[in-house]
Amino acid sequence: MFVCVMKSGGIYHEGHVKRLQEELNRDLVCLTDKRFELDRVTCFPLRHNWEGWWSKIELFSLTGPVVYLDLDVTIEGNPDELYRKKFTMWDDPLFKGYYNSSVMSWSVTPQHIYHKFLEEGQTLKRNYRRFPKGGDQGFISDYAGEISSYKPGLIRSYRNDVKKNGIPNGTVVVAYHGRPKPWEV
Repeated sequence: MFVCVMKSGGIYHEGHVKRLQEELNRDLVCLTDKRFELDRVTCFPLRHNWEGWWSKIELFSLTGPVVYLDLDVTIEGNPDELYRKKFTMWDDPLFKGYYNSSVMSWSVTPQHIYHKFLEEGQTLKRNYRRFPKGGDQGFISDYAGEISSYKPGLIRSYRNDVKKNGIPNGTVVVAYHGRPKPWEV
């Protein structure tokens, strides 16, 4: 299943969920703290009031297989190419040797990530404040266990790869980490 998370109070709203579903042209599950209805989108309520990106940790309470996509990505190719059996994250384009949680996939859900955060969330949030090991992606990277990487070129950074030269062949996802966002370009 394709999944996104939309936590209210920030820059994202249901229009971004609709945009992602239309680009995917697949059914989409949205974990959210808002109530809304969209064609081909199934909303499940967030169970915890974890702020911002920490709401992504609730993904690890789902049963796989899962392809997770941030709301600020664009789909440029066949999204089915993103499914992976092993836990897979995108190699961070800004910090070599680290992972980015904009796109993730797994077949068997590493639910221990969710349970660890339930037990120690407040402490973990304090420990993961600074990049490159900051936020949800730093925590997920440290606690996921073995992590596979997507093959190079499947996911592209708008800032690093696309802004100057356009979208290269073979690209499935363009990630707009930071600014600008897809709707600002």
